[in-house]
Amino acid sequence: MDPLGRAPYDDETSLLSREEREQLSTRRIQVRLVAFSVGLLGMVSTVIFLLVSQIFGTLTPPLQRDLEHKALRGASLLSRELDLALLTEDRDLIARTARDYVSDTDVLAIVAVSPDGRELYHHGARTKGDLFQGPPRTLRTVDGQLVAWSEVRLESVVAGRVALVISTERVAAGDRLRLRILAATAAAGLLALGAALLFVNLYVVPILRIARATIRRLEQTTVHALAATRLKSEFLANMSHEIRTPMNGVLAMSDLLMRGGLEDRQLRLAEIIRTSARSLLTIIDDVLDFSKIEAGKYEISPAPFDVRTAVRDVVELLAPRAHGKGIELLCRVAEGVPRVVQNDVDRFRQVITNLVGNAVKFTERGQVIVTVDVGARDKEHVDLVCTVADSGPGISADGLGKLFVSFSQVDASSTRQHGGTGLGLAISQSLAQLMGGEITVESKLGVGSTFSVRIACDVIEELAPTPQFVAAGKRALLVDDNLPTRTLLAAQLERYGLKPEAATTAFDAMIQLETAIMEGAPFAVVFVAEPLVGGGAVELAGAIAKSSTPTAVALLVHSGVRITDAALPSELPVLAKPLRESDVFDFLMNAFHVADNQNDGAPRAPRRTSSPARGGHVLAVDDNEINQTVAFELLLELGYTVDVAGNGLEALTAIKRGHYDAVLMDCQMPVLDGYQATREIRSWEAAEGRPRVPIIALTAHAISGEREKVLSAGMDDYLTKPILGASLERALLRHVTNESLSGGPPRQRRLVQTTARARRVTSDVPLPTPEASERRDLLDPAVRRSVKVSELFLELVPAQLEGLSAACRDGANELIKTRAHKLKGGCLSVGAMPMTAVCLALDQAAVAGDDVAARQHAETLSDLYEQTAALVRAELAARVRAS
Repeated sequence: MDPLGRAPYDDETSLLSREEREQLSTRRIQVRLVAFSVGLLGMVSTVIFLLVSQIFGTLTPPLQRDLEHKALRGASLLSRELDLALLTEDRDLIARTARDYVSDTDVLAIVAVSPDGRELYHHGARTKGDLFQGPPRTLRTVDGQLVAWSEVRLESVVAGRVALVISTERVAAGDRLRLRILAATAAAGLLALGAALLFVNLYVVPILRIARATIRRLEQTTVHALAATRLKSEFLANMSHEIRTPMNGVLAMSDLLMRGGLEDRQLRLAEIIRTSARSLLTIIDDVLDFSKIEAGKYEISPAPFDVRTAVRDVVELLAPRAHGKGIELLCRVAEGVPRVVQNDVDRFRQVITNLVGNAVKFTERGQVIVTVDVGARDKEHVDLVCTVADSGPGISADGLGKLFVSFSQVDASSTRQHGGTGLGLAISQSLAQLMGGEITVESKLGVGSTFSVRIACDVIEELAPTPQFVAAGKRALLVDDNLPTRTLLAAQLERYGLKPEAATTAFDAMIQLETAIMEGAPFAVVFVAEPLVGGGAVELAGAIAKSSTPTAVALLVHSGVRITDAALPSELPVLAKPLRESDVFDFLMNAFHVADNQNDGAPRAPRRTSSPARGGHVLAVDDNEINQTVAFELLLELGYTVDVAGNGLEALTAIKRGHYDAVLMDCQMPVLDGYQATREIRSWEAAEGRPRVPIIALTAHAISGEREKVLSAGMDDYLTKPILGASLERALLRHVTNESLSGGPPRQRRLVQTTARARRVTSDVPLPTPEASERRDLLDPAVRRSVKVSELFLELVPAQLEGLSAACRDGANELIKTRAHKLKGGCLSVGAMPMTAVCLALDQAAVAGDDVAARQHAETLSDLYEQTAALVRAELAARVRAS
């Protein structure tokens, strides 16, 4: 069956299916028209027959009863009136007495006889039968007529007999009329049938033949046009792909070129090349998608995905562009939206990216707000509705009609401000329809536009309940002059149980802070947005952070903005806009899990009855040797003893054999991943009655929803890679106390091998000689690299790169994903962020099956490693000299 549910076509040149051709068959239509005419005429004839029968069936019985009554009553009355005339046998008197009866047209005959049977009077026709048979005053039928007779008595003396014959002609005439009506009806029906057949043969059949010939000619013309269009689309798709392949090389090489220490003028020229290449690649991507859709080769690939992560990725991707124009880009996902649904996440991101990108492009001031909510839903299915509302110029009624038309622009003049192919919305609408939904738009000139995309999804996993903090009911101050930003952040804080209040300037905020302190109810949390109307945001945040007031403060800045104020405390949290719910959550978790020796008004975690742990026994689980070493050395520095395991199965075995005060669990590992390993550990603990060991997840995915995912698997907390010593220490303090330590004699530890040259170097060791800009680009200075970790990086990564290149050459996508993930973990451990980004891109290329891009990313990784390794070696040499 085709997409419309039709039967297969007869051949490639036909636009009609076999079933449709049968419907247009002349003979078939003839037969159907004849059958219809016969049926219609039969139905009409039946109705007439029933009506006539009902009419005559209603009239005939009363008429018959009237004649019968006339025969019986007439014979009885006439016998009484003729008693004297029959006794005297006066024939003239008999004739005069019977005159009134003779005048009745229904009376056919009257016969009067003497007691001895002599006929004294006779009127009318003679009947063949004897009229005086049977008992008197009874009704008989003789020759089809009604006959009744009666004795004539005079004082008990029989004077004679009288018989009366009544005609049934009126009843017979009614029957004949009924038959004539029915015969006329049948004849009329036959004539109508003949006329219908004549009309079909002389008029309808010629029209059908002309229509069939016209359709056939139209088929041939349309098929030729479609074939030409299909060939053109296929050619365009192939050409677009061939162009896109070298464009990836241009982009990758231009990125490498810009990191190569160019002069200012050369850097500007390289930036122009990269910007132009990206613009060209965007156009090529649009043409490629459009060509696939036109050629009917575009297919969606449903898979489970995290809704909040997908939308947040799009918003964060476009945030720098929005913030560069001075507009706010906000995102809100309703609480009723499931955490994980199933549809094509790549196509969903593509549609949302197009809508948000258009909103940012056409909006010059104000904000763009992305909202995800739920439409129709049941237990297993949900309609996701993503709304993108902007404060741009709006679209006219005429422009709305052009929005989803291919190669069409609302402003098609040569002086229009914004470029584009005119394909983005047309492609997005097609993709939305492929995902079981559609895109709608509402707009008003001078006010803005609201685009809504709806897609149908299967519900995979619901959102976990919102956690409540111990600070529920405490006050939070939001210092921001943007109302939508305040509204979204306030809604999140209210879900956590806080009571948000607002200030629009630094001056107003200071007044509210001082007033709250004087009232004895200081703010527990303050969020300060940069920039503010009138300025002073950074100074305000710094003053709050340095004050003795027990208030947690965070500075909110646009993505990509670096705060370099020397007076700002280094430990002040800086959150990037648009705000991630996970970032706000983590900030609040840290804010309310501080040491217990603070004042009572300070934000804190639930009060413990035990002191922070030192000397505990920790199991570090990771499949990457570099990550194992990082965790091992950090834990040793914090005063813990360490065992390591290479996968979830080894971790499960180790926990069953001995006691651990905490477990650091990597999430993505071979054999048994961290999520399943945790579930197995929890099941074993419950079955054996063992105490619950704290499990802290180690993940490279710092995304919204990751915390809920690890908690639902049974873990207690999570840390994102690269692991920082302060974060690890805070996490362990939250879950391990002295009273919970295993105690007992020291056990044999399975440690990562260390040597004298692997001793830890403090952070005050001078950095190597390469330029600061190179260090910042290739190695994150915030990540502390020990000698052992650096040596492992230099020792293991070349072999990993060689294996990755071999997998790329063979097109082994699953192997590429595994090796890229492992390499990414090692890069994160030393703070090689550019290599980490390329590993992620390589993983995505493997998922997409793009072999060309995968090989290019592998080559880029090799180049980046050479540069990064040079910096690592220089750093090691400097540390050796310093030691």
